[in-house]
Amino acid sequence: MSDFKSELIVENCPLFRDLDRSAILALTGLMHSAAFDEGNTILQEGGVSQGLFVLVKGTCAVEKHTKKGGHPTLAMLEPGNVFGEMSFVKPAPHSATIVAQSEVHVLSITEGEFLAFAKAHPTAAVLAMRNIAAVAVQRLRQMDEWVGELLDRTCSDNHKAEWQEFRAKLFNHWQF
Repeated sequence: MSDFKSELIVENCPLFRDLDRSAILALTGLMHSAAFDEGNTILQEGGVSQGLFVLVKGTCAVEKHTKKGGHPTLAMLEPGNVFGEMSFVKPAPHSATIVAQSEVHVLSITEGEFLAFAKAHPTAAVLAMRNIAAVAVQRLRQMDEWVGELLDRTCSDNHKAEWQEFRAKLFNHWQF
């Protein structure tokens, strides 16, 4: 962390919630800093990196490519937001593309670096992983709410039945 503002963002980031100062310093000491210009892609949907990112400066768009060739913006990320958590927790291709909407600075950590942190700071690592899960859970809840509103507004009974079938498969056939 090179300046006071970056330090405040990191300390207020959900990833670091409940970690003591020494654990935050140890974890951020393992993180890499990177800068991206406006329009640069930071993570590509379908890519397979296992980094966890903290947005320190700037804004990013979360874009999802559609079958029709579009790429709507699902969310905007601001300083303190975390991204890459899904692929970080479970090795899999990225589910969306992250594009810098301004000059962007991020901190990132790889799975291997996080495992080294976990060996030295097991309690802090458990807290950090709980925080990563909380971010994912909050996003899932927001998506559920949005999908429910969308179904109420625009879907026929046939589409609602299709959605219910999908949800049943999603929640009843967990595969890791």
